[in-house]
Parts: sequence; structure tokens; C-alpha cells
Amino acid sequence: MLSVAECRALLGNDAPESDSDVEALRDLMYLLSDAAIDFASQDARDRAEREAS
Repeated sequence: MLSVAECRALLGNDAPESDSDVEALRDLMYLLSDAAIDFASQDARDRAEREAS
């Protein structure tokens, strides 16, 4: 997991002022990326099942 400092470096001037806001944004982005990976994995499994039938 990225540290608050690493997140600030990536966000640059657009980074929120408070550390808690940066942490909340970081947590949201990790949640979103987990959901995207889960969706893509399920889609790949579904395609493989359809092709195997």
C-alpha cells in the first residue's frame, strides 16, 4: 500500500490538504481497483466457460 507521502507525490498540487483526506482517497482508489480486478477476472472466467461449452 502506498504511504500518504507517496500518494501526495503522485497527486502533486491536486492532493488534499489533510492526511485523512489523502488516506480516504487512497482507500477509495484501492477499493475501486480491487473491484475492477474482480470484474475482469470474473469476465475472463465466464468467457472461458462459454468457449469450453
